[in-house]
Amino acid sequence: MVRVIHIAVLIVFFILLGSCTPRSDFGELSRADNTFPNDIKIGDLAPVYPDGSPGNNLLKAISIDFHVLEIPEENFSKLDEIRRTLNIRPIKFNNYLAFSANSFSAYYGRNQTRSTVYDLLQIAGAKHVTNQAIILIDGETTDIPIQQLPQMQVVYFSNLSGDKEAARVGPGYITMHISVKKADTLDDAASVAMFPLFTRMSANTISQYAQLEKLHDFPFYSAALQLNMIPGDFIFLAPESHIDDQTTLSGLFFSNPQGSMFFDPQDKKPPERKPSVRIYVITCLGLNF
Repeated sequence: MVRVIHIAVLIVFFILLGSCTPRSDFGELSRADNTFPNDIKIGDLAPVYPDGSPGNNLLKAISIDFHVLEIPEENFSKLDEIRRTLNIRPIKFNNYLAFSANSFSAYYGRNQTRSTVYDLLQIAGAKHVTNQAIILIDGETTDIPIQQLPQMQVVYFSNLSGDKEAARVGPGYITMHISVKKADTLDDAASVAMFPLFTRMSANTISQYAQLEKLHDFPFYSAALQLNMIPGDFIFLAPESHIDDQTTLSGLFFSNPQGSMFFDPQDKKPPERKPSVRIYVITCLGLNF
């Protein structure tokens, strides 16, 4: 009890000491820190951005759902109907011809068409593989694993010039690299950019070593895309043509030759393993930009 009283006395002493009016370097009494100008307004207390404009102090971030599905390889042609319900106009590409040459296709949709897309995927026999909720702060990036490369191998792809090129990578992962920033538009949108990336995905927490690991990263910029997204926007990413060759970027990204178990209740047959094609639906769930 005596110790508690001593602590209380010390706290009161420091409070009284801190409330004393400070003196300036010239010995004159300076204005107390809690004295405000008479003409101050509530709005004057709001935070200010570096450019001098007023703004709120909210953490600027975007919430994204990264959904992975698979359909039986035999139903690949049914993706055409899904593509016809969407469009590509808002999406920007580094080089659309190179993007297409890699057998990548990307389409844009809004909330009102998303249920139609999932209905058509169900007709194509789609099954859920995984989905990942991602929250990215303005200027932040992340790498989502797509395919593990257990050893070094050659990956063939079309570069930005449309020429065939080979990259020797591995062991590590083919990932989808996603970055976000505030869009340079009048509305509150986030600029979301993504491209396939080989990385070792090191968990090294020592920055110097982590930077050395990054030297082994290989970005596939010819398959990059960018979209200004607001809540409800989504990207439908699928192969333009089916390629199951696991030495190609498209094959690694979209094909699953080992297959998955599929069950069609209308056929009344037991589940059957079939080679499959991966589909990605990337949706903006919310943002506070």
